[in-house]
Amino acid sequence: MTKKDKRQPRQTREELRSLLLETGRTMLREEGLGTGAESLTFKRVFQRVEEDKGIRVTNASVIRRVWENQAEFQVDVLMAIAQGDYQEDIDTALDEMRPLFAAMDRSTPESRQRAMREMCRVGGRVNAHAHHQSNNLPSWISVWALAASSKPINYRSRIEEALLSGYEAFTKRLTDMYAIMTAFLGFRLREQFTLRHFVVAADSLAQGYSLRDRIDHVSLEHISRSTGPGAEPEDWTLFAVAFEALVHQFFEIDPEWEPEDHGGRSHRDAGTGTNGERDGGG
Repeated sequence: MTKKDKRQPRQTREELRSLLLETGRTMLREEGLGTGAESLTFKRVFQRVEEDKGIRVTNASVIRRVWENQAEFQVDVLMAIAQGDYQEDIDTALDEMRPLFAAMDRSTPESRQRAMREMCRVGGRVNAHAHHQSNNLPSWISVWALAASSKPINYRSRIEEALLSGYEAFTKRLTDMYAIMTAFLGFRLREQFTLRHFVVAADSLAQGYSLRDRIDHVSLEHISRSTGPGAEPEDWTLFAVAFEALVHQFFEIDPEWEPEDHGGRSHRDAGTGTNGERDGGG
């Protein structure tokens, strides 16, 4: 094999950008942000790429081709963290919930109320566990704290815009998820609320809980409540108790609800969608 044959394929600009951003995010997840991304020098990131991927990257292949300089790369890594990508976390949580939904009794208003309570109990536990195990959340919290601090930082407005963009994308995903869940159980929003109101409140609860959980995990122990069949005791997380209280404030049984047809929609919703008029922004 000649020297030319051993030469690695040339990475496109977008391939290099994606590779280096993901490597930068991985390094900050492992090392922490400290006061920013100053530790992410091109030299260290290039070395990590070569160790992990076997791809050699040089200054000449990146500077003024992908980024103008190292500082622009560093802020783009912070923006990538700020925007977040939690679809995998959401999918994992939904996978854990699927057996519960498959077994739910929705034949009467009372059984739907019990099903909603169980969804809060199990879903609250799954959510709390997901936040505790998340690899993305600590670095996202660090970027948020960096942007919220009074410390002068370069490109503050760009990082704030990325945080807002991430918030909006995550809110949209959660809104879609809760629209499906509540329609499945035959619940509707109370008159003054929108689904966005509920999602913002529920996500704020989850973020606050996860922050405390990371420094005070012992005191957030589970609680036994007589919520099972025949008032049998069941295990609840504090998050699930608070989440259930939010659900009761925002949602009520829909008296006009009908079970889905074979196409997955209720006859009443056919042709109108499942979100309803109050599921939009507020």
